[in-house]
Amino acid sequence: MPLARFQGPAAPILEQCRQRIEEQSPPDERANLLAVSQVLARLRYNDAKLLGILGGTQVMIESPLIQEIVAKSKQQALRVVLQARFGSVPAEVTERLRAVDSERKLEALIKHAVRCADLQAFLKRLPK
Repeated sequence: MPLARFQGPAAPILEQCRQRIEEQSPPDERANLLAVSQVLARLRYNDAKLLGILGGTQVMIESPLIQEIVAKSKQQALRVVLQARFGSVPAEVTERLRAVDSERKLEALIKHAVRCADLQAFLKRLPK
């Protein structure tokens, strides 16, 4: 709906989109549907009030899809830090990093990677 061609203001269409998502989608899919609808709406409109109709930044934060994207980005940042500090990063470490999806845990690991003495010290904190 956010990319549909229509006459008139965008707000009523986006309100209808949100209403349909709220009423017709399974509860475990709502956050992702609202987040994706916001992404599509943003392609056409650059108005925070319009994006707020679809839940604003809170919905984006709560979306499992967005959380997964953020986790992958932090995992990559962590690999870059490890590589810069200790050289090549073994495949086993990369695989273990992929298993960590909590934003808080990844941030703690990034801080530890910056401070730890060597790769072995880092591995002691990395979940198996």
